[in-house]
Amino acid sequence: MDCSIVRVNADSTVQLVGRVLSVVATRIRYCFVVAQSSQSGEARLAEVGELELRANQATDFGHTLLRLQPDQFYDAHLVVCWDEGEVECRLAPATEWLH
Repeated sequence: MDCSIVRVNADSTVQLVGRVLSVVATRIRYCFVVAQSSQSGEARLAEVGELELRANQATDFGHTLLRLQPDQFYDAHLVVCWDEGEVECRLAPATEWLH
């Protein structure tokens, strides 16, 4: 099982997408959390769900669109669980600025 968080930059936004790939067909549970912080505060977006995966096919979920502001940064964390284990991945330490 492999997971990643894909970052897609556009003009004044960034889209974060959770992605998982399994070599065997299986059912997963996931938790995808994005925390966005700035000088004025913090916002957290969370998505929890279940998916059926096909073997050797990447599956995307948890599409999150963030507006870019000069004083903002984010942290994205994905945890994927299935019968045989758990895998997690993270994108961007809190010090990586959006712009």
